[in-house]
Amino acid sequence: MTVAHARALLSGRAVVTAPEEPAKDRAGLESLARWAVRWSPVARADPPDGLLIDITGCAHLFGGEPAMARSVARALTRLRLSVRVAVASTIGAAWAMARFGPGEIAVVQPGEEARALEPLPISALRLEPAAVIALGEVGVQRIGQLLALPREALPARYGDALVRRVDEALGARIETVTSVAEPPPVCAIIELPGGATQWEAVASATRRAVGELCQELDRRCSGARRVDAVFTRLDARPITLTVRTGRASRSAKHLWRLMEPAVERLNLGFGIEEITLRASGLSRLRDAQSHLIAEPARAHTQHEAVFSEALDTLTTRLGPDRLLRPTRRASHRPERASAAITLQQGSSVEPACGPILPRPSHLFVDPRPARVTALSPDGPVITLAWSGGESEVIRCLGPERLSGEWWRAREPARDYFRVQDRWGRWLWLFREDGRGWFVHGEWR
Repeated sequence: MTVAHARALLSGRAVVTAPEEPAKDRAGLESLARWAVRWSPVARADPPDGLLIDITGCAHLFGGEPAMARSVARALTRLRLSVRVAVASTIGAAWAMARFGPGEIAVVQPGEEARALEPLPISALRLEPAAVIALGEVGVQRIGQLLALPREALPARYGDALVRRVDEALGARIETVTSVAEPPPVCAIIELPGGATQWEAVASATRRAVGELCQELDRRCSGARRVDAVFTRLDARPITLTVRTGRASRSAKHLWRLMEPAVERLNLGFGIEEITLRASGLSRLRDAQSHLIAEPARAHTQHEAVFSEALDTLTTRLGPDRLLRPTRRASHRPERASAAITLQQGSSVEPACGPILPRPSHLFVDPRPARVTALSPDGPVITLAWSGGESEVIRCLGPERLSGEWWRAREPARDYFRVQDRWGRWLWLFREDGRGWFVHGEWR
């Protein structure tokens, strides 16, 4: 309808108008179809306003078809979209019920397609406007009326498309969903006719390819966590170099700094004839206007970026298995509550459990035996003698009981105490049934 018509229908209400952008709408729908693969690997856009998802073999993962339909509706509603969901054994029936059905969520059981479609208008069959008008002229307004007509007379009067749409909706004709096309990979290719045998030429071409790759990443507002460089040689098999980053990056300077040492060691053979760079592990990056950010926030952001790039450089130079970072682990035993992992192993470590309690800055690898005088088995501790000397205890906090891990072995429970000696040192010691007292660490 025209804008004037819309304003007349919505008299007294604020009307917001915007230019129509079909290409942008189609791109958004395609992006939404790629997002919908969380329910099924086969999903595609159905312009101008729909998605088609083949959930064959997937519904039981979500508790059945009704529960899956509700899951889809909730997820799209969280994206601030108005949504109607229909599940059926045919595309035609699902399309009709989603757009013309009585409810926002509909599930049509196999074999019930005709009964569900009978009260719907004939436009629910995805017919051409001319066929809808022609059927309306003879009083056919509903699909039930159309199904009552002799099938033999329909093609001659309204064309083969009408019968095909009816068969597709009722399951007499097969119609499949093709998966949405994946976006083209982010890559850059530099050809060197005749083959380049000088390192300077190969390095210059590789750096130019890195720049083109980062330009494409910038156009997509994305960054890459991995870049594979394939060097095709004239006389031998191709050489592949891989560069990984801790954070998604589209900085040509940073990626080239990581790649340059490996390029310097390339065996060029009789020449490099082609250089191909492919980016993977893409993540969306938000552009920020740093001159509008407050000084502390800008300094923090710049520090994180510089620190991440420094880690990437050290990982490339030293090797991915030699740069480690500490992390907490879910364990009752303090000696097993931390681990040193590589930067790429962050997601493979067990999550830590429970609150963060006071722990000594220096934990001994092997608890050191001690002789303790206590008022009672549960403390408080009065004197302490161990390899660090004998001293009077002026302050004692505890006990904190840490049980053993039964799934590993029969480990007894420990009662931990925080004590301060007369020299001001804070020590962490524990009592274990059957073994006695031990000093496990100290605060420095």
